[in-house]
Amino acid sequence: MATYCFIANYHLTPLQIEIARRLEREGTSCVFVTVNSRLAQEIADAGWAGERLLHLTFDSERSEADFNEDAICYNDLLVADRALRHTPDAGLRFLYRSARKLCDFFELHDVRFVFSEPTWAHERLAAALCAASGRITFLTPFTIRYPSGRFAFFENGDQDRLYSIEAPSLGEPTQTLVDIANSPPPSYLKRNDQLLKQASTISARIARLRRFMTRERIDPRDPTHIQSRWHTLQTKGGEEIKRILYRFVSRQAVDEELLRAPFVLYAMHKQPESSIDVLGRYYEDQSALLLAIWRSLPSGWNLLVKEHTNAIGDRAPSFYRNLQRWPGLRFIDEKTPMPMLLERTQAVFTVSGTVAYEAALRGIPAFTFAPMFFNQFDRCQRITIDDLRAARNISELIETMPPASAATNDLVASEILRNSFAGRFTDVVSDPTVLDPANIEEIMAGFRDLTRADGLSRET
Repeated sequence: MATYCFIANYHLTPLQIEIARRLEREGTSCVFVTVNSRLAQEIADAGWAGERLLHLTFDSERSEADFNEDAICYNDLLVADRALRHTPDAGLRFLYRSARKLCDFFELHDVRFVFSEPTWAHERLAAALCAASGRITFLTPFTIRYPSGRFAFFENGDQDRLYSIEAPSLGEPTQTLVDIANSPPPSYLKRNDQLLKQASTISARIARLRRFMTRERIDPRDPTHIQSRWHTLQTKGGEEIKRILYRFVSRQAVDEELLRAPFVLYAMHKQPESSIDVLGRYYEDQSALLLAIWRSLPSGWNLLVKEHTNAIGDRAPSFYRNLQRWPGLRFIDEKTPMPMLLERTQAVFTVSGTVAYEAALRGIPAFTFAPMFFNQFDRCQRITIDDLRAARNISELIETMPPASAATNDLVASEILRNSFAGRFTDVVSDPTVLDPANIEEIMAGFRDLTRADGLSRET
């Protein structure tokens, strides 16, 4: 029988272990891959040791010959990784070595599916190897955002399409586009605000300083940890300073006078973050994107930019100053309610953000620079810089969009619901209740339908 492989990802690991336990009880063999020594011990203690656990380790000195696989773009993997990019030579050696080990591990266990986040270079390496194999499928169980409390299996490390299952056990979806549009916002947004508030306390800052001094969480063999104390100080120390300085950044309050003029909205991404550095690769320079959008504005229009509340501390004050010198490019109060802005905006721009999905559900023109599964809605299009250059201005881009079709969009919404499942598939920090038995059972229903659909496809 084919094997399922989980690539451990920090606080997501407890959920992955529990799902693997349930799968094995029901007859599906599971194996694990990790890059962290503590997680390797945790996984081994849970019952996966020896040949059933692959521990990939980082060695900055060890040399390794190139792995001859044309399908792997190692440089792309390296640049998008927030840790390995600091040590490019050693990072490439780690990826070459890991590619060999992953191929051997997948073959040894006859792996059919690999379940993983697409955040780190070794995870994306696994996705590329799966695609090149022609027989292994890389899937990311991830929230579909709307409606909240549902997840789907996304293919190949991106979020441009859901893995097609259409399980008969789910029946026909009963929710329409209007129902989904009126559903509560994703539950993780409220939890993110709580975590942000906790992180800004004095005690949390002291704890981060202590961890920097003691390096108690740094695994010298973990490629996702920045090994250089100097690089860590630059990164983490810089975040603390920029978080303090952000209070001096000029942001405009949103009032009726501001909303009276036509505007388009850009929602900033937290960075570094996989939503922009991985899903939005080649469009990760948000400063350049904002300028490209601004120069395409019709005369008299504004570009309102809303900072991500979790991103305060990511950018230096100079980032905002350099952009604010362009007339009509305005950073607004990051606490401005999104519904207020969506009601009045001419269009929404983002790289891969949920705001485009929200807009699409309401028939508001939305543009993403990354290919996303919600581009299927008729008022949500993926665009490129070339599209901005080719159009007379943004108004023309909006005018050439098809009119909103309730029938078409209901079909798209139904397709998303048919290929998604109830359950919160996230880490134990973002949602401490994910290990509740009821949630585990909901998630397992999705895995069972995946297994059943895969068995049927192999028979045919």
